[in-house]
Amino acid sequence: MIKKMLIIGIFFLLSSCASLPDTSSLNTQQLTEKNIKQINGVYNNSTKNTTKRWYHTISGKLIGKQLKDTISHVKIEVLKNEEILFSFLKNKTKIDSKIIKYKITKDGFLLLKNKNFRLHGIPYILGDYEIKKHEIGLSNLGHLIINGAEKREGAFLIIFWGPPGATSKFTNIYDTI
Repeated sequence: MIKKMLIIGIFFLLSSCASLPDTSSLNTQQLTEKNIKQINGVYNNSTKNTTKRWYHTISGKLIGKQLKDTISHVKIEVLKNEEILFSFLKNKTKIDSKIIKYKITKDGFLLLKNKNFRLHGIPYILGDYEIKKHEIGLSNLGHLIINGAEKREGAFLIIFWGPPGATSKFTNIYDTI
């Protein structure tokens, strides 16, 4: 009974967290069911608009493995049934791949359904929760855009670590190869 109440309480607490940044100022292509294949291609793993750190890479946003440092490019291929295949490459050799479901949003981006919510322990007692929302799109120049918001909040016996309610929002741009 207490577990059910805790889950319901957490659901209501988190139901509107981690909204995505506004993309109206970006020059983007409007992706639809008809032109969705335009996103297929090979992209540089490192972002061109922020510092070169592993957590700004495409692979750093999508997989939680130590492969992030060795991946040089990411190949994106739209599959059937609202799925995208991300192939992680090093010197044109495939190291790993991941299939992620998506949904087309009103602003022409693809919202990735990639295990967006995770619990670690019991939040606020001994643990935290993590929310990640990522969407991908294309600029008018053909560059890949990853737009997202990430939030992690927790505590140990109600003593918080990290700023409660803080959400990290970002928009990263990646070159086409």
